[in-house]
Amino acid sequence: MTQICRKCGSKIPQGSFYCPECGTAVHYIEGASVGLKIFSVLVPLAGWIMYFIFKDENIVKARDCAKFAWIGFGISFIMGFLTGLSD
Repeated sequence: MTQICRKCGSKIPQGSFYCPECGTAVHYIEGASVGLKIFSVLVPLAGWIMYFIFKDENIVKARDCAKFAWIGFGISFIMGFLTGLSD
């Protein structure tokens, strides 16, 4: 699995102990849990808020929340548009 720097978000080569871009020590970083992803899709505003909460401590989790918030927003927009067409 590719490691991502928790500070700057750049990819870190396998076996490295420090990020080549910013010098931060390497740690394994997990993305958002399935529950957070589903919650972000169902409540996009909460996903964007979680992005700002997690962005300093875990950039991968923060990006997952924002990505799924955008997906939820897109689904809501399309459903609203289709509902408006059916009236």
